[in-house]
Amino acid sequence: MAVGRRSQHARTRSLAAKEITIGNRDMRFVSRLLVVLAALVIAGCRPSAPDNAPHPRLVTFSPALTRIVFDMGLGDHVVGVATYSRLPAGISRPIVGDTINFRVEPILVVNPDVLLVQMDLANFESLRRIDPSILIEHFTIETLEDVANAMERVGTLVDKPDAGLTHKRAFLDKLESLRTRTSALTPVPTLFVLGYRAPSGPGSGTFIDQMITLAGGSNVLADKFKGWPNPPLESIIKLAPAVIICQCKPEDAADAEA
Repeated sequence: MAVGRRSQHARTRSLAAKEITIGNRDMRFVSRLLVVLAALVIAGCRPSAPDNAPHPRLVTFSPALTRIVFDMGLGDHVVGVATYSRLPAGISRPIVGDTINFRVEPILVVNPDVLLVQMDLANFESLRRIDPSILIEHFTIETLEDVANAMERVGTLVDKPDAGLTHKRAFLDKLESLRTRTSALTPVPTLFVLGYRAPSGPGSGTFIDQMITLAGGSNVLADKFKGWPNPPLESIIKLAPAVIICQCKPEDAADAEA
């Protein structure tokens, strides 16, 4: 069943209509009103959330979740996205923050029903206190199977479970097809790193490790590390990868290659 919200009228009731009793409920409303007003002042010329977005209105507080929702054709539900989210051409959404820069004001301005997050839920306690009606859904995305399961779950959250299952099955079928095509190839020793000055990379048990294997490579970090280690450069050189993939800013590409 789709997530419902109280009416817009209830959220914007006039404080002048009646005498305010300063209790817990009133204080929550006043706090919410103040942070929304503050956010409206600082919003400037940022893209605005679609006024006609269907419910549930989603904030995807993770670039991975943003990509999943839009790839599923459900981007019309999205009213805010995390920093570094890559949207389809010609589409923009308000950026509401990220794991480093978290504030409740930009989130409240876009009036979401549901937040899709990968961060620890403890980070959202301030938002829960101000507006407990916003549903916060935590996703773990460490493997490709997690991506498929996230599709099914997103479909359920927007009351389109059949679409969620369809996208999940299609995604898993593509993985199996790729696995079949590359299984007979000689694996190419491959290194994937984030950054180049103090690089981190995927060890075993990560979706990047799985992607390298599916593409016909062998992740040189997988035998020695789990998760996302920060191996010293000396260790990376000893691994002698045939292919190095470095994720960095476009303007840093030349320095990374050097």
